[in-house]
Amino acid sequence: MSAMRLSRSIVGEAEARAVARVLLEDGYLGMGAEVRRFEEELAAYLGVKPAQVVTTNSGTAALHLAVDAVAAGCAVKDGRPEVLVPSLTFVASFQAISA
Repeated sequence: MSAMRLSRSIVGEAEARAVARVLLEDGYLGMGAEVRRFEEELAAYLGVKPAQVVTTNSGTAALHLAVDAVAAGCAVKDGRPEVLVPSLTFVASFQAISA
């Protein structure tokens, strides 16, 4: 039985060289000088301070940060804000809230 491919990564030679360069120069893919420069460029494009831009390596990590940011601003009695979501949602949404 042959395996069925659901998706295939499309990475060209230029992208592969860029990743190799970052790994060899910085040692990091998810943080380091390249990410800092990207965040600074994004901040300039958006017209905000660089400290106001944070990139993440996944949508799940972004959800965790978003929930933490919103929860920090909530005034609640028992220390746990109530978060309402649809009954049918992606598991990462629930995990970010429950964490």
